Amino acid sequence: MAAGRGRHRETGEAGKEREGVAKGPVAVGYLKLNWGEAQTDLSEHNGLEIERIYLLAEAQGRGLGKMLYDKAITEAREQARAFVWLGVWENNHPAIAFYRSRGFVEVGTHSFQMGDVVDRDLIMRRDL
Repeated sequence: MAAGRGRHRETGEAGKEREGVAKGPVAVGYLKLNWGEAQTDLSEHNGLEIERIYLLAEAQGRGLGKMLYDKAITEAREQARAFVWLGVWENNHPAIAFYRSRGFVEVGTHSFQMGDVVDRDLIMRRDL
């Protein structure tokens, strides 16, 4: 299931894409990508943002997250992007370890507020 491709992807103009994964008729997760002006934090237009990889708890640990991640890297390469980047909550140590093991490095931070608490995302980047 895919949706929301925004503007023409080969031109590098702003674009968004979602790719879902399902178990039978039930959606168990999705991938959300942004490029061009649709990116949330970095303003370099030759990058592709992995805005979200989300899986329901019962779908985790089955390789679906890696499958969605691989889809993001494939999409970035098909678009001839120079790098991919993402924001990950600084206390999500398993995710940080996953991204570091795939060549991502920290390039900055981004603060966000959840209720009364201000948290921080690490901005991580991987050159392609």
